[in-house]
Amino acid sequence: MIQNVINENYEKDIIASVGKATSLLLLFKDSSTEELSIKEISEKLIMPKATVSRIVATLIKSNFLEQNEENKKYKLGINLYILGNRYQSIHRLEKIGHSYLEKIVKEFGESVSISVLNNSKSVIVDKIDGVQSIRAVSEIGVQNPLHCSGSGKVFLAYLKPEEYRNVIQQITPLKAYTAYTIIDSDKLLENISLVLKRGYAYDDEEIHSGQTCIAAPVYNHLNRVCAAITVSGPKERIHEKGIDSIGNKLRVYCNELSKEMGCTLYTE
Repeated sequence: MIQNVINENYEKDIIASVGKATSLLLLFKDSSTEELSIKEISEKLIMPKATVSRIVATLIKSNFLEQNEENKKYKLGINLYILGNRYQSIHRLEKIGHSYLEKIVKEFGESVSISVLNNSKSVIVDKIDGVQSIRAVSEIGVQNPLHCSGSGKVFLAYLKPEEYRNVIQQITPLKAYTAYTIIDSDKLLENISLVLKRGYAYDDEEIHSGQTCIAAPVYNHLNRVCAAITVSGPKERIHEKGIDSIGNKLRVYCNELSKEMGCTLYTE
């Protein structure tokens, strides 16, 4: 009983600390507020300076705040900028991405989906099933492995070298899902290098037997890959339509979407 009370009090303290930290960050939501001192924060939040100093130190360590070395005041850090851009990209993607899925389904008749990179997984955030009676079926929220999914290979291909090495370390040993899954890291790197040359990626029965998926990158306003659109279907039908034919046409749709996302790269 005593231990439960201690745990409850500890959790309340943690939640209270998070609340104070978020209240502090929200002081900067007004565009007229660029920098604040410990004293100013203390006065605005009616909080002891010592408490403010501890919270500020924690937020600096997480790169949510940074200090101006000249006047010693504090301003928003780089991680908040990154999160803000990420939020903007995701919600812009939600608004305009679905219309492109509709166009692509009409073009190919196959199932299509949009995925984003989340940690070491490719996560489906929107999809439309194909019009054929026999078709690939996916669900929003499904997490696909990076090394053997079309969308996953897109994300791997456009990572910076250090980011790529870190991700590969996280997902090694590479898991085999079918007899066609690439589980050798050197062969995977060769496969990924081809994605950059083609401008699209594909997995040929590497996750599901009898299914082929083709994916191309979507860029955001920072000219970085923020998503991938995948066309999926039965292997025989996809091969009959032509992997190159689908891949190149898919690139065109993704480039158009990228431009609407604010991308300024010439990606044709």
